[in-house]
Amino acid sequence: MRQRSAGPGPVVLIFLLTVSSVSAESLRYNIKWPSGLSLGEASLTTELTSRGTFTTLDLDASLPAFTIRDHYTSSTSARICTIQFQRETQHGPKRPNESITVNGEGKITRETLNGGTTDLPTVPCPHDALALLSALRRDQNQLPQTVLFGAGYPVRFESAGPQTITLNEKPTLTEKMICIVTLPKTGDYRLELFFLKDPTRTPALVVAPFALGTFTMELIR
Repeated sequence: MRQRSAGPGPVVLIFLLTVSSVSAESLRYNIKWPSGLSLGEASLTTELTSRGTFTTLDLDASLPAFTIRDHYTSSTSARICTIQFQRETQHGPKRPNESITVNGEGKITRETLNGGTTDLPTVPCPHDALALLSALRRDQNQLPQTVLFGAGYPVRFESAGPQTITLNEKPTLTEKMICIVTLPKTGDYRLELFFLKDPTRTPALVVAPFALGTFTMELIR
């Protein structure tokens, strides 16, 4: 298995991309500066396994003097409950690695690259960030919960109804959802998620505010 990273930035990016109830899926996204110029790309692949699903997200938004590369994997059960989540990230000189594992009794263990382990609170059907958005694509009426990404972040959702966006320079009807992640030091962080009105609710666009401005990730069709 593989691994990758931490912090609000990666939380934003991986919250965009997940899988629904399809046998295989491969999606590509363009990451854009506030000016609209391309910063890099992200790719998401998902496949069914004997236990449930296996999802991989790769992201490259590197600057000339600063590398930003993230790699995430999520293994889930048929009910989209997390079995294992791994992340490995390079943000400049920082390269954190981490894995979260849920055993057969529901015990959740977090292990970092240096070998440290922590037991996290047990919940009936835990969700890592990729698994949570898989669940959201299947059923938008998700209750507030904690997403497994590091120590865990409280998250809740608000439906904002139908909205037409510009996707690949064409007007496209989507369903808008607002994801509110409560971060321990900075409080609520709001992401705008736009899903196509197709059978699998394909993630089409994410709008995410940062200190440098509002960045977007747009589905490449």
